[in-house]
Amino acid sequence: MGKTNNFLDDNNAYLDCANDEINTTTANGKMISRLLMSVSQNEIERTSERTKVGLAGAIKSGHIPHVAPLGYKHEDKKLVIDYATKDIVIRIFDLYYNGYSYQKISNLFNEEKVLEKNNWRDSTIQTILENEIYKGDFVHGKRAKHPTYYEDVVEPIISKEMWADCQVQKKKNSRSYQRTLTYLYLQKLRCPKCNRILGGKATTKKNGNAYFYYYCNDCKIEFKEKVINDYFNQFISELVEYDSVVNQFFLPMIKQKFDEPKEQLEKEIKEQNNKLERIKKAYINGVFELK
Repeated sequence: MGKTNNFLDDNNAYLDCANDEINTTTANGKMISRLLMSVSQNEIERTSERTKVGLAGAIKSGHIPHVAPLGYKHEDKKLVIDYATKDIVIRIFDLYYNGYSYQKISNLFNEEKVLEKNNWRDSTIQTILENEIYKGDFVHGKRAKHPTYYEDVVEPIISKEMWADCQVQKKKNSRSYQRTLTYLYLQKLRCPKCNRILGGKATTKKNGNAYFYYYCNDCKIEFKEKVINDYFNQFISELVEYDSVVNQFFLPMIKQKFDEPKEQLEKEIKEQNNKLERIKKAYINGVFELK
């Protein structure tokens, strides 16, 4: 406001409002204009502050003010996982984690026509890998001087550990680095306490054997891959046994239950039709009147 008034004075000009009684040619007019503009500026700042507070609350509730990235969709104004495309995102992170470059991933996706597209670019892959939303976080105003970081605002597709590992993977991938260890359950397990996707790590002993672990940094929980394998194998065995029991015993019983009412109903219908025929004949022969 002060700069505006100085500019007007320096150029021998004045402010005269048609709707308000403001005229900067007088001392009173200048005072009133300063007061009104000060009030207006204050209202602008208060409105801006309220908008920022409202936006922060919306973001923390999962209302992300952006176009939904691959793997997510907007549902009831919230950003939720899109299970139709989620696995593509997981695959991109897995490939990059295992040594594939941006270009190699985009070329592979173009060959396979993933999502029926043949215009996958390395820049698209890079944008996906660098997007914090996939670990559940959101950065508002990335291009601003002071961006705001919101943590755990949406359901993550990738573990925070996996996301961080992929950010430090760039130098390795530029040297055509390929991992020799395969994690069977990476991105497939969740922490039983906080439900976060578990990270993976491995140790190699002197005898050359690799031992895999899956862990949650927050809850300080760790699982050996061997233990998970044992549980998984037990689950598969029980599933196969259950399937066998169902096929041998329950399916024939269910089928029989369905067949019995059908036969019974057909029998009853036949009996009722016979009764109807007898009644017709009795009426025709004059055995009883219609009334």
